[in-house]
Amino acid sequence: MRVPSWPWRFVLVVAAAAPVVGYALFGVARPLDEAIKGMPRTGRPVRLVVNGEEIPAAAFDRAFVYIHGRPYLERKIRDFLVAEEIELRRRSGQAVEDLRISDEEVRKEVASRKEEFQRQIQGGLDLDAFLRAQGMDETSFADEQASLLRFDKAFIPDDTTKWSGTTRKALASEGEQAVVDLAIPGIRARGDEALAPQGGKESVDRPLPGLRPPVVEATATGSLKDPALQELVDRTIQAIREQGERKPDAPIPRPPVVEAPGTERLKDPASQELVDRTTQAIREQGERKPNAPIPPFYRTIFRQWITKALRKSSNIRTASDGLPPDVVLTVNGRPLLTAEAYPAIARRVTALDRENVVRWMAWATATRQALVKAGVFLPEEEFAREWQAHVGPYEETPFSIEVVAIAFKKFPSYDLYREYFRLKKSFEKRIEKEVTDETLLQHRARVQGFLEDGKVDAQVILLSAFDYTNLDWKGPDAFDEAKARAEETLAALKAGTSFEEAIDRFSEFVDRSAPPPNAPPGRRLPEGPRTNRGRFGAQSKNQLKQLLGESEFEDLLRGTSMGEILFHDAAPLEVVGPMRGPTGYYIGRVLERLPGAKPVDFTQENTRDLLREDYLRRRFIDWSADVVAESRFKIR
Repeated sequence: MRVPSWPWRFVLVVAAAAPVVGYALFGVARPLDEAIKGMPRTGRPVRLVVNGEEIPAAAFDRAFVYIHGRPYLERKIRDFLVAEEIELRRRSGQAVEDLRISDEEVRKEVASRKEEFQRQIQGGLDLDAFLRAQGMDETSFADEQASLLRFDKAFIPDDTTKWSGTTRKALASEGEQAVVDLAIPGIRARGDEALAPQGGKESVDRPLPGLRPPVVEATATGSLKDPALQELVDRTIQAIREQGERKPDAPIPRPPVVEAPGTERLKDPASQELVDRTTQAIREQGERKPNAPIPPFYRTIFRQWITKALRKSSNIRTASDGLPPDVVLTVNGRPLLTAEAYPAIARRVTALDRENVVRWMAWATATRQALVKAGVFLPEEEFAREWQAHVGPYEETPFSIEVVAIAFKKFPSYDLYREYFRLKKSFEKRIEKEVTDETLLQHRARVQGFLEDGKVDAQVILLSAFDYTNLDWKGPDAFDEAKARAEETLAALKAGTSFEEAIDRFSEFVDRSAPPPNAPPGRRLPEGPRTNRGRFGAQSKNQLKQLLGESEFEDLLRGTSMGEILFHDAAPLEVVGPMRGPTGYYIGRVLERLPGAKPVDFTQENTRDLLREDYLRRRFIDWSADVVAESRFKIR
């Protein structure tokens, strides 16, 4: 038995008078990497064969849609829900002609939204780049606006007297009846200005204010069992500290509470927050004209709540529910065919995007094959029980498992996370006898700094394959070119260039508060983490991985993590790399490790659960990376 330790994956390639050590992924011949090198750079890959098993073309195309088409899939589900509502009204004898939208309505909405986005984009960032960052192009953006117009006509027309029973039932089920009773008159009782940021006009729809972190003490001695939620708490506390919004050890403040006259406090915090904000807006504003357009803030809330309620009451099935490869999903029996979905996504993706699909399909297939061979792959009924046990604790919290999977673990889709979960739980059966107290104690020695909120002061040079000016890849050979620059950087370090000088000369991290290199005048990136060219300063492991663009999903695809190596394994001043990451090649070093200020009692059940989950996650990633390294691949 081997306790996971990241550095065993890498090869020592450099020795010099200065402490320069290289761990090089490209120094190890891997069958998958070799197969990808021969993959066509343009057009769709023909066929992927894993250990003699050929992946059906439709299965590959469907994975493509799941990985790169989440906005498209959300839109198609919304369209199916609208179509079902229209059919329901038609069958009951109601008129449906007023639910149609015209081309002119779509053109006006597209023009209006573009104008709003141009006002929102910081420093004049190109609109096409902004749309790319949202997973859209001009065509899909127009399709999105048309879809939202159809949804609004069906469920939330401006005249609230025409709201259907479906709408009222959906809002009541999500926000409790008090929300409906309050919000409908509230639409007529306020103006846009009450909810406009900083007194200005509201330019874009804001998200539902229900997904907020749990209130925790900054110096709490316990940790959340789920690492994704713990990461959210870490990031929230850090953000509040940086903004100076509270004293170092005070609780994270909740939003102000405003009692709604004639209502009781709602059980659900997200519902209560909506009531609070709505009530406040009503008090601040006088009566408004009936039938005026619903303000954007409210419209966004109602869209999200109605969609959520309708999805709950619908039977939505995907690949992990056993659909054949030629079907992406079904909504109450209405199918979205792979042959329809794939072309809509493929037109705007790159060769590098295709590579990620190949890596996922290769990883998932090889891992499943190994688990089936070992006789531990979960059958459908057992998987269903395990899945329900997994999602159950989230159902009574503001965090759905979908939010955790996509927003925190960074899986491209809910379905891919379900597939990962099934494979991981199957692996846990394989090693259940291995997970002993002795094993966990060995793992504790490695991760104690993480569990005790320790930090690492690290510096990383990024040789980027990503164009931060246009928010797009630099080209089909972007990673090869970044690798070449990484090798040049390493050569300079070996020749005596100091790491500090190398950061200034070579690092392509872009501070979002500053213009990207060679950017047009006035252009800067949207707000985000400050990288300081790769001089990160003291960071927790989750914060460090965030700055590197790493995630649990990326760890699976690569089998590696620069953040893990720097936080746990690299010796101070030892130079690590180059190694490939999500957006380019990294060369890093640790300046110092700082002990955590939060002592952890490993006799506590909560702490042991967190330790065990971290061990199983790391062990699974290591084992599956071994499986992929030992597999055979053909792309033809």
